[in-house]
Amino acid sequence: MSDKEMRLRSIVFLIIGVLLLLSLVICIYIVNSEKDLVAIEAEVADVKKDSDGTGKNDVVVTYRVNNTLYQYNFYYRDDVNKGDVISVYYHEDNVTSVQTHKTNKIIFICPIVGLVLCIIGVFALFKKNKEVIEEEDYETKVISVVGNTEQLKIIPEEEMHTNYVKLPEEEVEVSVKSLVKENKPSHEEISSKLDKLEEDSKEEVFVEREKILPNYYYLSGNTLVYEVMGQEMREIPLQNVSFVVKTINSEKSLVKLTLYTEKIQCVLTNMKDISLEEMSHLIHNKLVSISSSFEEKIEYKEY
Repeated sequence: MSDKEMRLRSIVFLIIGVLLLLSLVICIYIVNSEKDLVAIEAEVADVKKDSDGTGKNDVVVTYRVNNTLYQYNFYYRDDVNKGDVISVYYHEDNVTSVQTHKTNKIIFICPIVGLVLCIIGVFALFKKNKEVIEEEDYETKVISVVGNTEQLKIIPEEEMHTNYVKLPEEEVEVSVKSLVKENKPSHEEISSKLDKLEEDSKEEVFVEREKILPNYYYLSGNTLVYEVMGQEMREIPLQNVSFVVKTINSEKSLVKLTLYTEKIQCVLTNMKDISLEEMSHLIHNKLVSISSSFEEKIEYKEY
């Protein structure tokens, strides 16, 4: 379920919950108005049977309170005959006010359900807002490798439009050698450039990657086809993917899959008709079939 759908569901729960909670006022009014009811046996004095199929019998009953005989006329759904005895309720403060039933306390289930729905709605909205406030979508990049440990750098949000990655040293070497060959320098110049290459290879050389956040994507063969809002459909051949990063949240669910090529950082997330988990398996299998040496990394974030 998308964030928008979850927020809409929370709001619907709140609206229904508030309406049901308002019924508490009605329930309290009904119960208070019936707290002085007294049950009594009444005799059916006259009955006009239902003739039009409405299910209402016009019944006249008599009942005695404090040795005084009273008469009451009302509609009664059950089938009764003259002389039958039925139970009715009269108000202690007004013996001439009679009703045939007493409201069951089960009516309070409505405001209780309303309270539960309000709690669920508020909790869901609060949880979502808290996630939005606390979530700092930082990214990391490897700045160097010491032994088997990667030293990471946090990239703040204002720099997230680009991602930088260190070029392999062999690429730098090839690039410099090509430059040397094209310029046809002397032996001394070649030695000087190679010495400089050795020094430069110890420093970080970065290339800029374009960060893509597709609003729609799908796999077509060995190609990831994606669309960015306001742009035409674009493609990433999977053979161009150098490595993949899977982002796992605190609930151990996959929330983001990032594909890295030489020039693009493509971030895939769950969509309405696309399961990110299934897409991750498909891309993994295809990349393995293309090259068994591709890298797949996992990062954990407190989403």
